[in-house]
Amino acid sequence: MDSATVTGAFAFVEGRFSGTPCWECKGRETIGTIYQGIVIASCEGCGGATPIGPMARLWDPSAARRKFRRPVVRAPQKTVTPSGTVRRQPR
Repeated sequence: MDSATVTGAFAFVEGRFSGTPCWECKGRETIGTIYQGIVIASCEGCGGATPIGPMARLWDPSAARRKFRRPVVRAPQKTVTPSGTVRRQPR
């Protein structure tokens, strides 16, 4: 794995699983993190750790790369009518 993939994985887990209810204290002061390939919600209130599941099952790095690709933006085509007016073609 390269550093961009690892950074993306941690950002995904923190954004998606922070605020998950803690099993021990039922509080929502949790932060999603990865520990030895397992996604957990670490509680800041009681110090407990709620297991979520294996990282390989929850996140697909190739899908994340496809999701964040920039769209191709093209200018609208212009046509000239016989009378000389310019009209934009519908999309």
